[in-house]
Amino acid sequence: MECIARFVENQDMKQLRAAADQLTQEHKTLLFIVGSSVKGNGVFVVKYGKKCTLNSLSAKVVMELILEESGGKGGGRQDMAQAGGCDPEKLSQAMATIIQKVQKEFQ
Repeated sequence: MECIARFVENQDMKQLRAAADQLTQEHKTLLFIVGSSVKGNGVFVVKYGKKCTLNSLSAKVVMELILEESGGKGGGRQDMAQAGGCDPEKLSQAMATIIQKVQKEFQ
């Protein structure tokens, strides 16, 4: 399984979801986490490709771990979750931290 986390500027939730959908359709074993800052509000999407084995880290669990560090609220399901209202400065660091945890879980 491949893990990618990116923080981009000025992308709204709709744009983040579209990017996550496209990448996970093309790469079925990908975990993609993408975050952004829009008008001072941090938002992010977590999405697994269709062929990923989720183990204990569903997209919703990954989202909750990021929210612990960055604040905000969100929701989701096993393969996709999204959140907003995060501190943008903390969000970027939280995404980097969670990728390390995810990679360790799937080794």
